[in-house]
Amino acid sequence: MSTTVNDEYNLPDFDETAFVQEGNSAPECDMIMKGGITSGIVYPYAVLQIATKYRLRSLGGTSAGGIAAAFAAAAEYARRNNRPEGFITMKKYCDALPTQLPSLFQPAPEFECTIKIIKPAFSIIKKHGVKKLLSIFLLVLFLFAIIPAFIAILFHVSTSAIILAAVSGVVIYGICAFLGNAANLLI
Repeated sequence: MSTTVNDEYNLPDFDETAFVQEGNSAPECDMIMKGGITSGIVYPYAVLQIATKYRLRSLGGTSAGGIAAAFAAAAEYARRNNRPEGFITMKKYCDALPTQLPSLFQPAPEFECTIKIIKPAFSIIKKHGVKKLLSIFLLVLFLFAIIPAFIAILFHVSTSAIILAAVSGVVIYGICAFLGNAANLLI
């Protein structure tokens, strides 16, 4: 059993014996798969799961579904020629998707700064969970909103000035984060 990508992303795990089918006694399954990016990610694992119980027969699809159908047909062809490891090869390509996807999709230039801010948030969630991200958010809120408002209260400033101080603190943080500086300082 793999302890890298499967454990990290909680992906299903299979071994070669799951795809061994003696004789022609296994029921057959026809599949038509439609296109779509998310379908292209889900279909291969669905094919692997179905292939543990059924022989794949008439396979087809459009766009990403067609690609998944081609992989499934190749794996089934290998199995019919006494090489069930074809499905394991397909699984290896599937398991690599979570680590490859971020490099396949590049943001438009106007969204690069936003992605630079969001990526660290996802890595925090992946490594430490949502609680850590929430604690960083509360720290930022404290530093850039509550402290300026508290200072305004100490100097007996009007309520509107206190609210303005808190909002301006959050806006200042937002500008810093947008420029990519604050995210690097926090992580």
